[in-house]
Amino acid sequence: MNMISQEILQAQHRLSRVNTDFLEFVQKTPGALKRSSYSDIIDFPVGPRNKQPWPTFIDRQVKKQFQEVSVGVFNLIRQIPGRIFDNNPQKISAYFGFPAELIYLQLQGAKGGHLDNLIGRGDFIFSTTGLKCCEYNITVGTSPERSLFETAYLHNPIIAAFLNQYRVKTHNKNLFAALSDHLYTTARKKFPPAQHPEINIAVVLPGYKKISESKKHIAEEHFRRAYQEVLTQHHLPGSGTVIFADFPDLKVEKNRIYQDGKRIHILVEWYHGQVPIQVYNVALSGNAIIYNGPITILLTNKLNLALLSAHEDSEIFTPAERKIIKTHIPWTRRIVPGKVTFAGEIFAWEDFLDSHRTKLVIKPVRELGGIGVAVGKYTSPDQWEVTVKQALRDETRNWIAQEYIETLPHVYQYGEQGYMEHEVVWGLFVFGREYAGGFLRVIPKTENIKGIINSAQGAQETVFFEVDE
Repeated sequence: MNMISQEILQAQHRLSRVNTDFLEFVQKTPGALKRSSYSDIIDFPVGPRNKQPWPTFIDRQVKKQFQEVSVGVFNLIRQIPGRIFDNNPQKISAYFGFPAELIYLQLQGAKGGHLDNLIGRGDFIFSTTGLKCCEYNITVGTSPERSLFETAYLHNPIIAAFLNQYRVKTHNKNLFAALSDHLYTTARKKFPPAQHPEINIAVVLPGYKKISESKKHIAEEHFRRAYQEVLTQHHLPGSGTVIFADFPDLKVEKNRIYQDGKRIHILVEWYHGQVPIQVYNVALSGNAIIYNGPITILLTNKLNLALLSAHEDSEIFTPAERKIIKTHIPWTRRIVPGKVTFAGEIFAWEDFLDSHRTKLVIKPVRELGGIGVAVGKYTSPDQWEVTVKQALRDETRNWIAQEYIETLPHVYQYGEQGYMEHEVVWGLFVFGREYAGGFLRVIPKTENIKGIINSAQGAQETVFFEVDE
């Protein structure tokens, strides 16, 4: 077994001393390096299909940084339509290429404080220069299931033995509870108890009826239990429920949304903002709240990071906001004909992309799952040239170039028995204006042939625990 390098130990220790304790523990504990020792985690019925069985630990200082940076970046992104485009549908349409009518509908649904209540997740990389946001998704996704995933780690015999032996106490926030509290609190501002004794939540998933009954039961039961705990805290036990459904299961009657006769006050959509117009009209009228709704399509677009990066010196942002952009958002620009400035030098776009290949990533702005992404360091010159030409010739101008950020190294379990250096992306959730925890995607460095760290490219997911030092 190879020794763990000092560089890796320093990176692990930077997050928390507990990480180096854990590495020491697994190297001297029988069975701790075997993947089979973590079968309860790997085979857990809820969560990602591809799981990494070793967790990561963060201390209070790192958690504070996660809170400040994740919320700070999210606040900047949600202000882009107003700060940069004055909420003008024509201006936004001209830049993003969406029909002005669609932009108008999106902005209509973002009034009345809705932007302050959005749910999002940023993809961050810890580098030698700090925490960098490479993408931001304004979506609910499957985030609450992470809480169930975490319990499997805590109950695993190897991990439980480590926590007990080293007297480590974890402090993670239950995502189901955090989301339930966020949804209920924001709903009550619109639906006071005197007129609305119940607040019912509908979680709308594509192909809901095709999901296995076991997975449905686990997720639904925990979400409902968490919601009931929130209602009890507000002294209103039993005054609402959580319903899981698909859009065809819902009915719109008299400008209200119903499911099996129950009125729906909050609709949580996992459709990336694609909401039927009759359902959206109910929200526009004020008779329901949709999270996040059509504004998702605009704010998740990768061009938003290019806009922030390009405006890092603009006075439309405060000095504190400009500091967040410069410190935590990599240099990012939309690829357009003409010139580009990088590190104080001016280049023609094609010359710049060619000469800076190993320092850049090229991304199509509307794709997900790493589709179309080219990481210069991992891409052959010939293939890079093909991608550059595709981006430069695209008349929609829906491509960005972004500075490549290399992750600090981390060690995780690998193979049937062993460990290996991995590259890591941190997914950090924000509910409204509150940091809500997160997860990690990790991939063995020797197997990351494309330089992309996401599930579609074979990355595993794991958890991180907040601990005391």
